[in-house]
Amino acid sequence: MVDASLSKPAHQVENHDFVAENNIGFFVVAAGVRHDGFGGVIKPWRHAVENREEKVAFLSVAHKPGRCEALDAILPKVMEVLATGQAVFIHCENSFHRGPLAVVALVTAISGHHPFDVLQWISRQRRISRTH
Repeated sequence: MVDASLSKPAHQVENHDFVAENNIGFFVVAAGVRHDGFGGVIKPWRHAVENREEKVAFLSVAHKPGRCEALDAILPKVMEVLATGQAVFIHCENSFHRGPLAVVALVTAISGHHPFDVLQWISRQRRISRTH
């Protein structure tokens, strides 16, 4: 899995050189919370990856009620892509908070390790905001 930052999902898929050089088969955007015009939370994103050709999915990291559902929805596609030897590119807007937490969630789900242990391992590899 690759943990990095690009700002627009569409640009990631359209940058064919970057995708080819890094053998990327799937992009996971660690999503925040969307609010309606009245301060209420809108369920952030549609998570299911029903189209097997889908290249980008959103994983709610900041929306507590939907986090587990979101992870369950995208995990099969992540596993499918990793099984082919391709990379899964995980990021958020700046990749210092939600991106690393999405990596923790996916690595925990795949490996079965405790989330704290995964977070400590990732923290030794790269800086993560203390706001997590």
